[in-house]
Amino acid sequence: MAVAIRLVEKEKRGSAIGIILIGLSSSLVFGVPLGTFLSEIIGWRALFVLIGLLTIIPLLVVYRNVPAMQEQEPVMILMQLAILKDKRIVLAVAVTLFYIDGYSTLFTY
Repeated sequence: MAVAIRLVEKEKRGSAIGIILIGLSSSLVFGVPLGTFLSEIIGWRALFVLIGLLTIIPLLVVYRNVPAMQEQEPVMILMQLAILKDKRIVLAVAVTLFYIDGYSTLFTY
């Protein structure tokens, strides 16, 4: 998500994050049942090899199409943890964590 929001204009950052989350959700909703089905046909080991090989395609697409980015000023870990003093941010992170954990568990189960 960090790369995606740096590649688009400020007005489109929400859409970029939404597209990423749609992809993640779709992969769980469609990928897990499809993977289970295929593992019954070709075996889980062969499926892992197939997924590993298919992963090379998006890896190459990202490598060729995502430009190199210069880092802005470094953000130290203490600076990152300092934002957790704001209870609203902690609540947002907790809701996000439980949301992702919940639907990942549900769709995988």
